[in-house]
Amino acid sequence: MRWVVLIVLCGGACNADPRATSEEQQKPASAPTRAPALGSPQKGKDRNQRAKLEPMERLLAAHHLRRVRGDARGARRVLESMVADREILASIRARAGLALADLLELQGARREALSVLERARRLASVGSDLRSAAEKRRASILSATPLADVPGPTPGTVRLTQAGRAGVAFQGAERLLVAFYRVVLRPRIETIDRARAAKRRALGRAVVAYGRVIKLRNSEATLAARCRLGSMYQHMAEALAFDRPPELLPAAARRLSRELREESASYLRRALESYRVALKTKGVAAGAPWLKVARRQALPLAQVLEPGGKKKGPQTP
Repeated sequence: MRWVVLIVLCGGACNADPRATSEEQQKPASAPTRAPALGSPQKGKDRNQRAKLEPMERLLAAHHLRRVRGDARGARRVLESMVADREILASIRARAGLALADLLELQGARREALSVLERARRLASVGSDLRSAAEKRRASILSATPLADVPGPTPGTVRLTQAGRAGVAFQGAERLLVAFYRVVLRPRIETIDRARAAKRRALGRAVVAYGRVIKLRNSEATLAARCRLGSMYQHMAEALAFDRPPELLPAAARRLSRELREESASYLRRALESYRVALKTKGVAAGAPWLKVARRQALPLAQVLEPGGKKKGPQTP
């Protein structure tokens, strides 16, 4: 916008009549325009706009660092600075706290995550969605279950009574999904390769199981299976966003960071594709709960993976 204004002003100056300029120079100078007083409504309005826009840009930057670049350490620094910054609106600090707690839990720092969540809860207004989210997140960490982050119904509680054989196959796939989520990646140099391999194997077994469900061609079971595939790919991408072991030499750390970043981005793309395919499932009601899950998960992924690109936003079939 600044460049547009400068171009317009420059164009006006260049095309101005020189006679008019000389006439203006002969006129007595008017009183200088006074700068707005401190605390004036206009300045206060500008300050409020900066207070809202700049922190949101920092929040988006942290999201980009973690989800796209795989720089968990950089994202953590940005979020920690936001939570501690008293100049930022309390609601935005609470939102940053939720994102920071999610990252800390993924890195195995449960105590720090609980502390940040308590702070976010206090920052959020009473009865707000942010406070409720902080409380629920804290409860999920205390319960020590990795399944609290699975989008949609809790694994083991889904009953596809009208799906026949596909419903039975889906129950078996759900057990493999639980096994996959329970494989936790830790940034320890002595176990990192074995843990990644174990996580991949668990993912592969679950993907094959849900693939069998899809082959049975039941619309309800196919939709649920597609959503579960998307959630597993998304979880795998997030699980790979951990801090590099400090014992690694700089060259090895850079190589590992590059590998994890590329692998994480690949899983995010698979997750988005799975959700989009799920949204195209035929033979299901427009208001089906699984469609809502796919739409809710696909939208932020599309915003991260396709910023400013062609809008393919999730549509209800």
